[in-house]
Amino acid sequence: MVLEGALIIQTTKIQTRIMTPSDDLLFTSLGLASCVLIGALAFRQHFKKHDELKTRMIPWIVISLGAIATGFMLLVHLVNILGIETGRG
Repeated sequence: MVLEGALIIQTTKIQTRIMTPSDDLLFTSLGLASCVLIGALAFRQHFKKHDELKTRMIPWIVISLGAIATGFMLLVHLVNILGIETGRG
């Protein structure tokens, strides 16, 4: 069973669960919001005043850059869901 505009994410003999475009829009928006929150928290933690001589155990700048990169990919995916082509062709 193939439906245009939908993605089959689980197929069993008992049931087929279909991810609709509105579900995709919801999950992408939630992922983008969480990337923004994680990135902002990590930037805040990285630039917080640090008086100790020890190095920090958590590399906050790496976490923030990862959140920014993931957020950018989710933003491009969101634009594609809304109907604007971002790739070649």
